[in-house]
Amino acid sequence: MTTLASTTKKDMKGILFFFLLLILTIPTFSSLIRPGYFPMHDDMQAMRLLQMDKCIKDWQIPCRWVPDMGFGYGYPQFNYYAPLPYYIMEVFHLAGLGFLDSVKAGFIASTLVAGVGMFLLGSYLWGRAGGFISSYFYIYAPFRATDFYVRGAVGELWALAFLPFVFLYSAKSLEGDKKNKVYFALSLAALLTSHNVTSLIFMPVLLVWLAFLIWYKKDEISPTIKAKIVNSLTGLFWGLTISSFFILPAWFEKNLVHVETLVGGYFNYINHFLGIRQLLFDTQWGYGTSEVGPYDDILLSVGLFQWIMPLVAILLLAILKKKKEIYLVSFLTILGWIALFMTHPRSSFIWEIISFLSILQFPWRFLVIATFLFSIACGGVALLSPFAKYRERKLADQSEDIFASEGFLSRRSEGRRYPERQLEGDSFNKATTGTKLTFIFLILFGFMLYRSYFTPRIWIDLTDAQKFSGDSWQRQQTISIFDYLPIYAEKPPGEVAFEKPKVTGGDVKNIDGEKGTDWQKWEIEVTSEAADLMLPLYYFPDWQVFVDGKRIPINYDNELGLISFSLGKGSHEVRAELIDTSIRKIGNMLSLAGLLAVPIYLRRKKK
Repeated sequence: MTTLASTTKKDMKGILFFFLLLILTIPTFSSLIRPGYFPMHDDMQAMRLLQMDKCIKDWQIPCRWVPDMGFGYGYPQFNYYAPLPYYIMEVFHLAGLGFLDSVKAGFIASTLVAGVGMFLLGSYLWGRAGGFISSYFYIYAPFRATDFYVRGAVGELWALAFLPFVFLYSAKSLEGDKKNKVYFALSLAALLTSHNVTSLIFMPVLLVWLAFLIWYKKDEISPTIKAKIVNSLTGLFWGLTISSFFILPAWFEKNLVHVETLVGGYFNYINHFLGIRQLLFDTQWGYGTSEVGPYDDILLSVGLFQWIMPLVAILLLAILKKKKEIYLVSFLTILGWIALFMTHPRSSFIWEIISFLSILQFPWRFLVIATFLFSIACGGVALLSPFAKYRERKLADQSEDIFASEGFLSRRSEGRRYPERQLEGDSFNKATTGTKLTFIFLILFGFMLYRSYFTPRIWIDLTDAQKFSGDSWQRQQTISIFDYLPIYAEKPPGEVAFEKPKVTGGDVKNIDGEKGTDWQKWEIEVTSEAADLMLPLYYFPDWQVFVDGKRIPINYDNELGLISFSLGKGSHEVRAELIDTSIRKIGNMLSLAGLLAVPIYLRRKKK
């Protein structure tokens, strides 16, 4: 019989595991806790955050159009680029941090969230010792270090942070507890609005995971299994609903911007497959780029520990004849190897068949999935004796939970009685000295192997003012012009945008006004019978122009696709506004409805 004292003791041991993990996580980001900044491949994080800040303060929510990028003509960045990481970093900025410090805080926060999520998922599957192992090797995975200190891939890092929560609550949603459906929906929505590419390649994995869970627990299926499946699928569609404000416009309006340059030349996926040595055995750290061919000056490895430990666990579980346990570890490991296969040239036939995969640009993006799955499977070593001690137990008739609260593997059947080998939650603390030494060796060796990756190449004494001024400012305005250039522009501009509307015909005495994020307002006095003007603004659906309160026809038939219009003689108030298209309105309404449903549903369930 479990006593209050034993439960408290068990909880305390779990808390100690958790805090030990947090302490071990600190070295992965400690180099950032100082003034200044570090260079990275995607050096636009602070600029995007500045644009998000302007959107929020301008009440453009959700943010879609950024005013200072695209050579100063603006473009629809957050209509296509997953915005959630920048909303999170904006919270840090509104709390008082500068833009550069808020970006660094975002990097750090993604690491902590990833560690917590994987610890909870690993604890759910393998017990707390397994949760610790999974989380530790997830945090120290080489690809996370590459994303962090080389690529500066904030979106991908936040996707890695939310993946464990999606797996955890998708599994728990099958238990029948309907609040887990809500958590599943929220975590999935967070993933979908954090990184487009990761979401795209993860969704099939999620569906396979759910199908596996249903099969894996087939001996425990109760008459209510259909309801539990419906519960899980409801969470899936609820998550899609909450993220509709982003995913609907991103998908249905994808043809409104130039994308041809994103899949050609250097960015053609055929140039970026990886060899076996790179994937499995490479430990050479580098701050370069992904080159054409096998000459990358960047570490693109899943990690030695990450792929070896699951194989060792499978082998020893097979020797120990732990049939039930081996299924789960093997499933995760096999999925991980499939993800690795997608990074290898041998998978090119799949890329040719599934043509839309070309938008991934780099096949090694599948390392996100492989890193995640292998890290989970690493925790399976906690199932090995003497890591885990088992005890015989008679199960009483059960009709409520499919999964036990202390561990995924702890219950086998509903409505049956037979001996059960159950993983104890505090098994590590009862393990032998040799086991504990082995555990410590894994942690220390992993630390020595991976710690050096988690540091910037150089550190720059840089302030926000310096980042957003001079040549640095102009470079951030003009970089990556083809990422979100509206299709109405035949070519990119050759210079930064003019500050005020340009007179292309007729005579204008005075132009005065101001620009916001999704609006421009000008006072214009025309002295000739008529005048033609051009705004420093790309056309994109649905920019509209109002003169003296009345909407007027506009034109964008010029090589840059800039908005132009005509005015009659006299003084006029001209206002340009970005109006949501129908698909954006539908997405906004669905997301709002999905979010409002969360507290209503939870309150109803509590009653």
